[in-house]
Amino acid sequence: MSEALLRRLQTTEDKARARGLTRSNAERQRPINELVTEYPTFLCAKENMPEYVETTRRRLRKLVNATKTTGLPAFLGQVCG
Repeated sequence: MSEALLRRLQTTEDKARARGLTRSNAERQRPINELVTEYPTFLCAKENMPEYVETTRRRLRKLVNATKTTGLPAFLGQVCG
């Protein structure tokens, strides 16, 4: 079972590489809400203080809501550009 899963995942990655897609390209195509939802989990995994994680989550959510964007490229364009 695990070998079949590994083969399937490798095939998926190989196909993506053949099309010129990288992991960072795939991440940029994800909806911003997914990334915002996952970020606190990432911060917790890095052993940040719970207060920091919650403050960061709240601030990020406010920023994303204020820009009214749905994707990372548009969000970065509004925030950085």
